[in-house]
Amino acid sequence: MAGSRIYGSFFSYAGVEYKLYIYDADFVAAAVHPGVMGDPTTGNVWGDPTTGAVWGWDAFDTLTDPPGIQTHELGLPGFSLEYETENEKLYTPLMPSRLTFKLIIENDTQQLFLNAMAESYEGQFLVRILRNDDLFWSGVIMPDVVAYEDMDFPYEFELVAIDGLARLKSIQYSETPTTGGAKETLMAMVMNCLNELETIGFYATGDDFFVDNIDWWETRHVAGWNVDPLVLTRLNNGTWRRLVDSINTVYEYRSCYDVLFQICQAFGARIYHADGKWFMLQPSKYNLSVQPRRVYTKAAVMTYATGGQSYERLCDQNNLARARGGRYEYLAPINKCVVTYSFWGGANYAAGVGWSAVMPQGGTDGAHEFDIGEIDNNNGVAVLNFTAGLQHTSDFGTLSFVGVKHKFELEIKIGTKWLSRPSTYTDFNNITYGNYAWSSSAATVEIWTSTVPTQDNQLCTEFAGNNGLQNVGIFITSPPIEVAGDSTINFWWSQTRDSADNIITPSGGTPNVTITWGTSFEKLNIWGDGSQFEENAELLYTATNSTTGNSTNVALTSIIGDGPTTAAVSHLETWNGSSWAESELWGAGTGATRDKKLLELLASKIVSIQSTPRQKYVGQLINTTSNVFFDAFHRLQINNKYYVFLGGAFEAVSDTWTNIHLFHIKTELEPETTADVPRS
Repeated sequence: MAGSRIYGSFFSYAGVEYKLYIYDADFVAAAVHPGVMGDPTTGNVWGDPTTGAVWGWDAFDTLTDPPGIQTHELGLPGFSLEYETENEKLYTPLMPSRLTFKLIIENDTQQLFLNAMAESYEGQFLVRILRNDDLFWSGVIMPDVVAYEDMDFPYEFELVAIDGLARLKSIQYSETPTTGGAKETLMAMVMNCLNELETIGFYATGDDFFVDNIDWWETRHVAGWNVDPLVLTRLNNGTWRRLVDSINTVYEYRSCYDVLFQICQAFGARIYHADGKWFMLQPSKYNLSVQPRRVYTKAAVMTYATGGQSYERLCDQNNLARARGGRYEYLAPINKCVVTYSFWGGANYAAGVGWSAVMPQGGTDGAHEFDIGEIDNNNGVAVLNFTAGLQHTSDFGTLSFVGVKHKFELEIKIGTKWLSRPSTYTDFNNITYGNYAWSSSAATVEIWTSTVPTQDNQLCTEFAGNNGLQNVGIFITSPPIEVAGDSTINFWWSQTRDSADNIITPSGGTPNVTITWGTSFEKLNIWGDGSQFEENAELLYTATNSTTGNSTNVALTSIIGDGPTTAAVSHLETWNGSSWAESELWGAGTGATRDKKLLELLASKIVSIQSTPRQKYVGQLINTTSNVFFDAFHRLQINNKYYVFLGGAFEAVSDTWTNIHLFHIKTELEPETTADVPRS
């Protein structure tokens, strides 16, 4: 963890103590440290007049004992924490937060520290805030938005910090070792992203780090408050990458921000930083006073779970907070929600897989058989595409060199069917191939080398790329896959012939020849719709509302979902306690009927929660007590109406939420609408 550089504390008007720390990732000495500057009890005293608490900053060098002390006066309002949302929209998947605060710079020593801040790199300085000694917020100071006045002392120096959520846009989701195609749970993917935050070091091994209330369940899920749909649902990591150069195997990766956005959107949830933790909550659950609550460490270890957590805060004149200076607006009802499932139609099932061996004695090289898992036939639409490069060397042991051609056989089995392509050898330069077909009996694809050695022990390469030549490399596109089932591929040497049209007996025959060979650039793709791997296919899920008049439409795009087949790399799978299988139908709530595709359920819930005009309160909420606090994840009850947080800013000095946006939630939502049948 970075070294602590600045420390400050103050009391709010409600008597809440806030402590703010600034950490410097490069702090190893006091070269630009302000140094010892006198008594911290002197200067302007403001804050809680009953306790005489000092609003100020203590800067200290963690490498000296005792630490040097520097008093900084704070500019009002102590600090302001703002949640950046699209306030005209009920639902935004990611809700970043932004902290601003000011220092009063009074001398040259403090100016040195200011210069260090202004010239720092992004991520060097971190901020941690404690509220009554509990973690309240943490983030990264942004040096490019540092602002200070060009004038004589004293002057104000404003700092801006962000929680790091937006910074995940610049971090590719390629850090995990299994992004090549292995499957991980959605929980693991969320944690992979959040663990990329610079502030992750503020959390000890057992600290509470992540909270969710996801309550949508698939047919195979055994639902319960102490289990989690995010843990019981998984996805192929290939969803987050795109093949941009098939010859050199170059991928383009989506960002960690995209990963969080897509997972949150698919479940109608939003993620944000509050109360010192990261929350992933479904706004559609706020119609209930109690909800599931599952708490995890940064290593995704569940520390607490309940099915009856109360997120509610009652706001009136005598409790918690009071509303002031507000106005009421209305959001138009949603007439239709359209979710477009835009999926990549292919998955590379043989990423990084190769075969390399000397010539086998038994005719097959079974040691290199590769299980590619369960493949769906996609109702006879999906096709198989195989690409490989072949290298081979012929070593003649007893006779002088002769030109040879080698025949290899590729076995591809899906369920009970084998891919077949026979060959006819007429002479050394005349080989005819039959058609590709699926066979109910054991069969192979026969492949003859096109490059011939011109000297002994020469490496010959069949390139797996399009260089303008025919018969170069191995390119196979199968007929539509006829059955579904577990599948394997296998590759072996089968036969060698010389120019005299003779089959050469290996190792001891005439001539005595040994072949060493291997493959490269292997790709075994399943194309769900026969399109290129780089292209998308689409399905639409819609939900409509009977409301007429002043209404609006909502359009969402998702790259993860329930179909149309496992041929789509972005197809979800679910766990029933003993096995994984394709995701099919979902429902909201542990006891709900599970009868909708996930994205169909998403469309339905969005329409349901805003099927009528919804009231929005915009104004101020003033906190009135130090031990009960309204935070962004709470549902508020004001004048017997229930509201969920949409956005706003918290001013620490006055314990006030300003320009707060609260969305009215009814305790009884409208019945779920019936979505259209998904169509491509």
